Amino acid sequence: MFMREISKLLSIIFLIACFVLFLNSLSEADDKKPQQAKAPEWELFEKGNGFFMSGKYQEAIGAYTKAIDLNPKVALFYNNRGYAYRHLENFKKAIEDYNKAIVLDPAYAGAYNNRGIAYGKLGNHTQEIADYNKAIELDPDDAVVYYDRGIAHGKIGRYQQELADYNKALQLDPKLTAVYYKRAATHCRLGNFYQAIADFDKAVEVNPKDADAYYNRGVAYGRTGNYDKELDDIKRAARLGHAGARQLLRKQGLDW
Repeated sequence: MFMREISKLLSIIFLIACFVLFLNSLSEADDKKPQQAKAPEWELFEKGNGFFMSGKYQEAIGAYTKAIDLNPKVALFYNNRGYAYRHLENFKKAIEDYNKAIVLDPAYAGAYNNRGIAYGKLGNHTQEIADYNKAIELDPDDAVVYYDRGIAHGKIGRYQQELADYNKALQLDPKLTAVYYKRAATHCRLGNFYQAIADFDKAVEVNPKDADAYYNRGVAYGRTGNYDKELDDIKRAARLGHAGARQLLRKQGLDW
């Protein structure tokens, strides 16, 4: 009796094992099925992205253009080609592509932001800020757009608006460390030297080899009357290769 029960149990185990092997064989067969081919225009688009990431911007434009020829209705293709044109400093062509992307997708916040940057490079800060405003309207949680708009405000002397945008950018993304340096520089322009020093502290914490941050923090310390720390930072900037710091110390007959 006992042996008969053992025999039944072994038979059941064997059947289960066979069933598992059968399922595995189906899974392996599925894995060996050829992947569904991507549409040719998307293959060209990805090829363009590869060129772009390698710094081959003209080749990227060529690949994006071929993708557009095959499918002229994809906003992303125009946006990325515009980005490549922008890196070649062909800002007018970039704007043309961003315009097309926006026509195809009026809710494309990234295209507005990119077009704003291109307008800024051409010195059209009014249109630049208008595009950032639209990008923020469409995507109010994108910290980078506030950062970009802050820079634009600073270019035309709107320092309070600049600070407000930097504050918002950091509120949304505290890891956007480039903001600390820019905000510190704005605080210096406004005479807020203690706030500037606090932001320069953050900047050098993130990048201990940032010679500009040390130099400017030294200047800010000098404005607060802390000349020892001013000298320490100027020397540190000089050791990191800051030309202005070295020139200043040479005039004073000091080493670094």
